[in-house]
Amino acid sequence: MNEHHETSSNPYEDEQQIPYASWEENKTSEQGKEAAAPSTPQLPPSAAQSSPGVVPQAQQWYGHYPYAPPMVPQHIAPPKQDSYLQGLAITTIICSALLLIVGLVGVPITLLNFFNSYFSIDQTNAAAFFSRQALYLTGTIVCLAGGGLSLFHAIRSVLKRPSTAVALPPAWVLLIPYVIVLGGLFAIEAINGEIPLVLLAILFLVAVSPLAGATLLAISLRALPSNAAAITWRRLTVSLVSGATAPFFLIALLYSIVNTGLLYALYSCTGANPAPYCTNGDQLLTTTFILIAIIGPIIIATITPLLLAFYIRKVQKAGEALLLGLACGTGFGIMEGAFMSGTAYHNWVGVLLTSFGMIIINGTGAALVTLGWYHVLNPDHRHLPKAFGYWLWAVVSQIIFYLLSIAIPVIEPIDTFLNAWKVSLGTGIVSLYEIGYMAVVIVVAGLFLYLMQRVRKEDTLSAAVAPPSPEVVAPPSPEVVVPPSEVSSDVSEMSSDV
Repeated sequence: MNEHHETSSNPYEDEQQIPYASWEENKTSEQGKEAAAPSTPQLPPSAAQSSPGVVPQAQQWYGHYPYAPPMVPQHIAPPKQDSYLQGLAITTIICSALLLIVGLVGVPITLLNFFNSYFSIDQTNAAAFFSRQALYLTGTIVCLAGGGLSLFHAIRSVLKRPSTAVALPPAWVLLIPYVIVLGGLFAIEAINGEIPLVLLAILFLVAVSPLAGATLLAISLRALPSNAAAITWRRLTVSLVSGATAPFFLIALLYSIVNTGLLYALYSCTGANPAPYCTNGDQLLTTTFILIAIIGPIIIATITPLLLAFYIRKVQKAGEALLLGLACGTGFGIMEGAFMSGTAYHNWVGVLLTSFGMIIINGTGAALVTLGWYHVLNPDHRHLPKAFGYWLWAVVSQIIFYLLSIAIPVIEPIDTFLNAWKVSLGTGIVSLYEIGYMAVVIVVAGLFLYLMQRVRKEDTLSAAVAPPSPEVVAPPSPEVVVPPSEVSSDVSEMSSDV
């Protein structure tokens, strides 16, 4: 029996038509909840993935199409800089410009002194020639390179540009060129080529102390925790250059005055009417000994980190103060090491001892004095005894060093005893005097490493115990919207950086 279907306008004639009542009976509970929930307009993906720092605004609907409000231009308020740090930056610009001028004037002076001394050189004044040329060349390089880098960082500080943290290679990487330089000096000494290869010898003598200083800084950076050792290139450069320039020139001026006074005293003793003190040689010798071996080291240990006193109050950690003082003393030691290495030009063992000895003695002394200043400005338990103890530690190490290098060779019985026993190391000769010198340097370095471990524990403990500082988050303004991605993490560093 054929059934006649009526013509329908539904295009889906094959689908089964379910009555509304039957559909109401068969729907699930989830479908019922979805049907009961009021329909909400779907926001576009750009609005859903908005920045967490921006308050989402409701979309305005006109008919069936959403209308987004216009984007407000984003502005970032420039970070404020401390006026004290800005004054230090301007002062650094002036001092760096003066250093550049001194370096430019020193270039022709160094060349004229070299040619004038080289063509009149003989074997008797070769040590004075090499020490003088190494000192002049090192000073010229420090004034040009150090002044240029300090000027660059000072201009960036005025422009409120942050400086990156210091990152040095491992110590063994820096030891490789140091060993190569010592090997070159050993080869030149073996063939007696100091005079024919005078330029190469001077370059090696100039390079040996900076390499030793860089090695000590690399070891110290890894001996302290990251939160204490996070000093910037700006502060490291200023510390190095400040230690290599003003304190060294001041000490050189003081020693020139002392030497002039001693020469005048000796000249007065040779005249027709000698001075009263000339009849008492022991009194003159005692006075000279006190000036050179006691008062001199006290002055050196005290004024080497002198320029760090201007921004020591901005130092946040004891480890940072230790590293800044070490960098300042390293700069002083580079200048003094270049002069002393020049006097030992024909003995590579002497160059080795003087380069590392000057760096370690002066670097650790300046670091101890700077750490004492930090404890005075950041009072804690027994901060004054700590500061005095660190200063006394630096002074005693300086006195022992100068006793070994200056005073003891003057005393004939002690000098004869120390130089009686000698060991040959190739072309170099090691005596009991040099072994004692090496032992003092090793003891000073070992005590300083122990101090760095103590500072590391204290800084790590204080960082773990100290509660986190609360951050105040201002509600965003409808006119000024600052996305979190554009907020620089260097603002705090820049506000406290020199």
